[in-house]
Amino acid sequence: MLKTIILTTLAAVGFASADVTALPLEVFSTYRDTDVWRGAKFGDSDKVTGVSTAYEFDFARLEASYSYADNSELNNTNLSVGFVRDFSFEGVGEFTAGVAYKRYTGGTDLAGDVTSEIGVSFAKELFDTNITGTQYFATEGNGLGYFELTAKRSIDPFPFVLDNQVHIDLTATVGYSFDESEFTHTQLTFSKDYDYNYFGGITLTPFVTFVNVASDTAGTIYAGSDDETLTGISFSKSF
Repeated sequence: MLKTIILTTLAAVGFASADVTALPLEVFSTYRDTDVWRGAKFGDSDKVTGVSTAYEFDFARLEASYSYADNSELNNTNLSVGFVRDFSFEGVGEFTAGVAYKRYTGGTDLAGDVTSEIGVSFAKELFDTNITGTQYFATEGNGLGYFELTAKRSIDPFPFVLDNQVHIDLTATVGYSFDESEFTHTQLTFSKDYDYNYFGGITLTPFVTFVNVASDTAGTIYAGSDDETLTGISFSKSF
């Protein structure tokens, strides 16, 4: 369904089928014991199911995803469509820039009333660490914007063990609200991918996330929020 919509849209704007290469379609599902979004808690027993795909053009890559989430307090949908492109400049090296439109059925900003936004992102590999900065601008609802900086790298939890083949991913995130001129939260996530040959190949990713809330401003999604430790597991399969 998602691919059909995208292909129809591409044809409508004049892209011939020869101009685009379809990348694998991915189906994913995630369960978390606590629903935390941008550092704020929205409920317990969070279940997310969705699909994502991408199309490669000569000038950029089109990425699209759709997901449905349900927890103990509410449910919502998330639609994201955007372009990503790789660049290389002398003195700067290689980096990736992207822009995406996101549409939500639930509120997203600190006051909880944004239903859509534009995200502009830049990503670069430094010292074996993927660093990504994303600035979000509200297109519906109030809000001056939200910025998020993420650093992800693979680490060896047993550095003194010879021939150790166990590696886990460490992701660190910092959020900042321009509406309140303050940091919103920091969080650390430890995760590990396990690939299996069942059903033509699937990936299971257990994870644990530690969230430290830096804001408690009244009237925002952080009012009354506490630090959280959440665990979960993700499933994905490509077609």
